[in-house]
Amino acid sequence: MIKDIERCKQDGDYFRSQLGTNRGFLITWETVTEESAAMGDTENGGFDDYESCEPDEFDTEEGITAVDKAVRFLSERCVESSCSSFHEGLWYSDADGDTDWRTGEETRHSYHLENFTVEEQREIFRRTR
Repeated sequence: MIKDIERCKQDGDYFRSQLGTNRGFLITWETVTEESAAMGDTENGGFDDYESCEPDEFDTEEGITAVDKAVRFLSERCVESSCSSFHEGLWYSDADGDTDWRTGEETRHSYHLENFTVEEQREIFRRTR
């Protein structure tokens, strides 16, 4: 459960504005503790960052597209999709979170596609399976 929903909304608006119309990812995080897992919930979460996948001048010379950059971004992480079959709006999450071995708290990140067409989303899904 997000503890400060107003802050979460502000962060989401901020990262969305930073990404603008560029195709890319909004990155969120969630933390799970032993207690929150027992209740089937998260301890906390929110927006963390954004990542633009728009090709720059070096990419366009090589013919790299925003889809190529998105696939590379996801492939550099060990991620799994939010669903086993494609649908518009699915997201990708870390397969394994970062665990604080002192507290047992686990943090995972999720990567939400922004400003991609449905066809581009489908291609990213297909290429990351």
